[in-house]
Amino acid sequence: MPLGAPVKRTVSSSLRNPNTRRTCSTSASAIVAVMNMWIRRIAVVGTAALGLTTTGVAAAQDTSYAPITISPEQVKQLCEERAPKIEDRIQRLTTRINGGPDVAGSTAWLQAQAQKARDAGNTARAERLERRVARRGEQLTKLGDAQRRVDTFQTNHCGGNK
Repeated sequence: MPLGAPVKRTVSSSLRNPNTRRTCSTSASAIVAVMNMWIRRIAVVGTAALGLTTTGVAAAQDTSYAPITISPEQVKQLCEERAPKIEDRIQRLTTRINGGPDVAGSTAWLQAQAQKARDAGNTARAERLERRVARRGEQLTKLGDAQRRVDTFQTNHCGGNK
């Protein structure tokens, strides 16, 4: 063969790419799509069945609670140890929430931080802080309810002594 002459090469059609696996004629994505459809159908039917069974149970449940009996030692521990700690925590949180702009975590501090973030152009942070400010009223209500429950427990079980 002279130099520079074209070489005739034949490619056999029986050769295949060794990096691919032989599969059946159905593509894997079609199988996954069919499986996802069945999973969705099962989930919808299961959710509907669960919803029907729980609504009947919820309507039939009694909303009154049975009293819990605790030993005198447990009452003493609750009155002497647990109740004062709970009251201290409620007082600390209430003081923090009602604090001024120099108290970290107070409503005024959160409003100042939100304004600072908005002035800096960080609207996402400002909106997040404003949502926290909006929840502060609920938190004060919950803290007031907790304080009333502690007071009621102390009146009923601790001889009215705080």
